[in-house]
Amino acid sequence: MSTDTYPTNVATTASTIASAQAIQEQLNSALKDSGLSPTAINNLMTTVTNSITCDDECQRRKNADALKLKYEAAKANVKEAPFELTNAEKNYYEYVEGEEGYNKMMLERYTKTAKELKKKIFKKTSRDNERHSYFR
Repeated sequence: MSTDTYPTNVATTASTIASAQAIQEQLNSALKDSGLSPTAINNLMTTVTNSITCDDECQRRKNADALKLKYEAAKANVKEAPFELTNAEKNYYEYVEGEEGYNKMMLERYTKTAKELKKKIFKKTSRDNERHSYFR
């Protein structure tokens, strides 16, 4: 590089940098004036890019795939939910009441359930006995 062109190249580079900074300031100002957040702009750019690179059928497939993933996750959640609920309940009661408190709560719950079942069985047995005695 000759020393004659050095000042010209520096001036050109400085001018290019100043021009780029001015453009950036204009973009920042326009963005601020638009009221749109950078996230909204990025989402818009992503949507535009996707629509350019992926036609309607491609977009439909992507949406269907995303919905299928949500559906499969929901099915898995339903299968695991009872175990997770039981485990979360146990963890909570053991933390708050201690293991003894948890055991007491469970004993009370199962005692109540057993009494309700006993009552139902007794009613059904009584009805069945009445029906059978009617036919004797």
